[in-house]
Amino acid sequence: MTKRIIPALLFLVITASTGFSSLELQRKSLQGLKGIFVLVEHIEPEAERDGVRASDLQTRVEANLRLAGIKVFTEEELHRSPGQPYLYVRVTYRKLMTNIPIGAAIDLELELRQNAFLERDAAIDLPACTWQGGMLVTVGIGDLIKGLLNGIDHLTEQFISDYRSVNP
Repeated sequence: MTKRIIPALLFLVITASTGFSSLELQRKSLQGLKGIFVLVEHIEPEAERDGVRASDLQTRVEANLRLAGIKVFTEEELHRSPGQPYLYVRVTYRKLMTNIPIGAAIDLELELRQNAFLERDAAIDLPACTWQGGMLVTVGIGDLIKGLLNGIDHLTEQFISDYRSVNP
């Protein structure tokens, strides 16, 4: 019995250690950023009909970043910045139905993307996701916007915390 438990515990420790290392690499990828651009993916028509607006999400994320002292780039500043870092916001929305809509499931993703070079060929640089956070929010139909904005705030705070940990 003891021989079976030890390998299982070892596996858990290795898995946890690997995950920690991955989180540290994500944080390190934020080090030295002078600012970021915010890009919200196109919002699905069904979500727009229910009041979800890309411009509202853009404004919310940008305001959170500015309040934290993180510069928000204009599009022109983005193209002049090394690595062209941008925070990509994606919202996937599905209504929960019986005979009528009773709520929604909202999948939120926040990713920092910036140009990265291939080690085998430095002439190849491409946008890469170097930091990411995500969550699934379920809300009643009357709490859609409130739940969405709370989720966006939570993910933005995770980003800000990681940013500050490497940019004191």
